[in-house]
This record gives sequence, C-alpha cells and structure tokens, in this order.
Amino acid sequence: MVSVVIPSYLQGQYLEECISSVIAQSYKYWEIIIVNDGSTDETTSIAKLLIKKYDAYKIRLVDKINSGVCDARNAGIKHSNGHYVLCLDADDKIHPELLNKMTHLLDTDDSVGIAYCDWQHFGASNLTHPSLEFCILHLYSVSNYIPNTSLFRKSAWQSAGGYNRNMTAGLEDWDFWIAMCKKGFLGKRIPEPLYFYRIKDTGRNKNSQKYAMQLFSRIVLNHPEIYGVENVNAAIKVLAHQNLPSTTIEPISQEIFVSSDD
Repeated sequence: MVSVVIPSYLQGQYLEECISSVIAQSYKYWEIIIVNDGSTDETTSIAKLLIKKYDAYKIRLVDKINSGVCDARNAGIKHSNGHYVLCLDADDKIHPELLNKMTHLLDTDDSVGIAYCDWQHFGASNLTHPSLEFCILHLYSVSNYIPNTSLFRKSAWQSAGGYNRNMTAGLEDWDFWIAMCKKGFLGKRIPEPLYFYRIKDTGRNKNSQKYAMQLFSRIVLNHPEIYGVENVNAAIKVLAHQNLPSTTIEPISQEIFVSSDD
C-alpha cells in the first residue's frame, strides 16, 4: 500500500482537485492522510465533506495546530499504514499513472529508495521541467532535482529521522533527500512529467528563493559529515548574519485524528 500524505495550510479550495487526482490513479492500493496544519480557512470542513463524499476510499484526517510543513508531513506519515509514502501538497496533483510507475520501480529494484519523475507546471505557467538522472554528488553540492512529490520507502523516512523541523523557511525537501541518501536510500528517475505543480503569484517557495544561501547553509550544518570543516565554518558565518523569516520551532503539537468513519 501507498500512503499519500496531503498537508494543507490555507489550501482548502484546492483539496478536491488534489484528492481527485489520487482517486483517478490506475494503481488502487493507497490511502490518503489529509493533514490540516492549523488552517484558518475551511480546510477541516472541506476535508470532512470529501471523506464522506468519497467514503468508498481510505481517506483520513489529522487536524493539528500550525507548526509548518515538515511537522505536518511527519505527522501524516506517523499515522500512515503504507510501505511507501508520497507527500503531495494540497494545491498540486498527479498523473493517473504516477503511483503505478513509481511503485513498480520500488517493487522491482531494492537498491532504489526514492522514485522521482519530471514535472509539469499548471496554473500561471505550463512549463515542463525535466529532472536529472540521479547523481549523489550533484544532489549534495549543486541543486535539488528531486521533486517534493516523489515516492519513498517509509523505512527510509524512519532511518533519516523524518523531515527536519529546523527547515521551516524552505528547502526542506532537499535536506530530506540528503538525509535519506546518507543512509543508503538512493533515487532513480522516471523520465516522464507525472507530477503537476501549481504556479501561483505568491507562495513559500518564491520567498525561499530570496534566502537560498542561508537555507543551504542550514543544510550544511544539518549534515556536517558530508561537507567538511571548511564549509561548516562558512555556513556558520552566513547564518550569523542571516535575515531569514522567523524560524521558531514550536513543540510538536498534539494531533486530533479523525477517521474516515467520522
């Protein structure tokens, strides 16, 4: 089984489109865990209506106070039952063949811990972005070419210690893939645009681009054994003069678990 974890913060208006793309999958052995990360919109009521509307499917809700996307994804995965996990943001969607092709890759190649693909913009843009073939050195030092919506083994998440909650301002996916690769869970590309990423005028990713150097410095400090003393010292200097948005990490919140029967 695949557990599709859908964190949502003020994205209730997109939830049905997102969930419908999962329901449309040719691969049918999945569950959905919606994580409402303390939204002040109608996310919870919309999620409950969708659970009732699609009551033939395994859809559940985790309702929690706001503490950021890393904590939201970790909370959803903690409540998941699948061997494989796909994190899908509530405003995005996936191609009907994504789960079929990614599960086949992980099922047939034990050396692969992360199955990823190319991606297609929709909304304010329709560009297609080809990813790169897996190269661990490029991932460590140049750029993150693995989309956040990629299928990974739950055992890899456990081994990596989950998403690091100190990556509150962005680049949390890059940090997460590096943590997995350190533990021997490597990636493999499916060269097809199976993931659809919504482009909007505003968003956290746009904001994180302004702080790329500071955020990568935090990645370096999260994995000092990879980057060495010289890079670690340079990262410390960068973060000493950081101008990042507030990154206060609140205690992990208590989740209220709502089953598909509620």
